[in-house]
Amino acid sequence: MAKATVARCEAQHLPQVFELYQRTFGGNGRRNFERRYRWSRLENLAPADTFEWVLLAEDGRVVGCLAALPVPYAVGGQRLWAHTTADFMVDPAYSFHGLSLMRECFKRCPRQVSLDDVAATKAVLGYFKARAVLTLARHAKPLDGRVLQGRPGWVGKVPPVLLAPAGPALRALDRVRRPGGLEAAVPVPFDGRFDAFAAAGAARGGASVYRDQAYYRWRYGPGSPQAGAQALALLDGSGAPRAYAVVATGTGDVPQGHLLELVSDGPLAKEGWLALLVAAVGALRTQGASAAYAHLSEASPPELLAAMGALGFTARAYRTTLFTRPSPADDPALGALLHDATRWDFQYGDAEVTHSVVV
Repeated sequence: MAKATVARCEAQHLPQVFELYQRTFGGNGRRNFERRYRWSRLENLAPADTFEWVLLAEDGRVVGCLAALPVPYAVGGQRLWAHTTADFMVDPAYSFHGLSLMRECFKRCPRQVSLDDVAATKAVLGYFKARAVLTLARHAKPLDGRVLQGRPGWVGKVPPVLLAPAGPALRALDRVRRPGGLEAAVPVPFDGRFDAFAAAGAARGGASVYRDQAYYRWRYGPGSPQAGAQALALLDGSGAPRAYAVVATGTGDVPQGHLLELVSDGPLAKEGWLALLVAAVGALRTQGASAAYAHLSEASPPELLAAMGALGFTARAYRTTLFTRPSPADDPALGALLHDATRWDFQYGDAEVTHSVVV
């Protein structure tokens, strides 16, 4: 078996790290990775607690890489940090040594919360005692005929001119589906109102990313893969959000729209979720999206799932899995909460996996 050693990633390693990324994830993947690298490693909320390791072959070549990115959480009323594994890649000839990279990561950053969709990575996370806690399912809604472009078989070869009528027809169908009297969800900036929203959520004692103003200004700010993401909120009498959606549309010839977050400060009726979804879909249409995608956990409120179905979203086969691992130093009650799917409010927009998907 080829020999390799683990070392901290230094500036001189980066050209080879980018080349390895291209071999692993393709040219577009590399370009997106290079664009977000500084934002994710040096401009996040805790750069001093951000780590990255490389796997070096005997001749000094970079044959693997793994980063650990810090994310703020509120768990059981406590404010704490956990790391998420990011950009895990290993040259196939050195695949066994991927365990060495992950071992170093879990030794240095024992408390982990990671969402992943790659079978090999999920297997390695499980090997190091991270527990699969819940699954997020992708739900999709076509917004116009372009969603068929590039699909396998004859359907992907239909001329765009023949697909054009689908857009007006789908908008008309949505008008029929939409009940009257829905509350208006309005665009809001990521301002200080989210500090109060995050603090109130933490006081309820569940488990979630601590999504305050500082977090959002980093998460969707300059350099982010989803820079310019828009929040749409249902407001109370004082103008504070009661529930909100965050949407972003990717780039490309056939841009896709994403509902990155659907968050409520407590139980919300189906009509409230419908109001958010209607506003979110409208914003994505305005941004030129060909389809809308939302990733919902199996613990999502039934009212939200009912609203998704009523507006024409359908569940697809694609799934992502949330893994958690408490630190050995954590109180057992905190560890139990990290492993409890029913206590989690985990949004797709919280996850590192979106950094290379929603661009």
